Formats: sequence, structure tokens, C-alpha cells
Amino acid sequence: MPIGTRTIRAPRGSALSCKGWAQEAALRMLMNNLDPDVAQRLRERDPDEYIEQSRRSMARHVEAMLALQQRGAVTFARHSPMRA
Repeated sequence: MPIGTRTIRAPRGSALSCKGWAQEAALRMLMNNLDPDVAQRLRERDPDEYIEQSRRSMARHVEAMLALQQRGAVTFARHSPMRA
């Protein structure tokens, strides 16, 4: 496993991890996007939608990396196949 990685699982149940439900809802939506169990259920239920969401996510990440690059950040490794 690469350094600095961890599995993120969205909280379940009625226990709050934030100040209130408005904050908790935002946190759970974010964490559900990162939860491998949620991804696996979507992959099994609707493989085409899983692929479409994956592609949209990759596109957003590349667009963000290119925007950072335009502002002077080094975003692509020298040997990366995704060099601009």
C-alpha cells in the first residue's frame, strides 16, 4: 500500500460526528464518494453508471491539475504519460 493512503468509510447510523446534521450531511456525502463499499455496490448494480462516474471524476481531476499548472504549480511528473 502506498504511503499516506487509508480507507475512508462513511459513518452509518444516527450518531453525529459534526456539530449538527447540516454539517454531518455534507461530511457523509463527501465520505460516501470515497467509501469503497459504496463504489462496489454501484459497480454491481449499474456497471455503466459506475464507469461514467469514474470517467467524470477523472476528467474533473485532470481539469483541476491543468488549472493548477496554469498557475505555476508542477502537476505532472517528468515521466508521466499525462504530461501537458
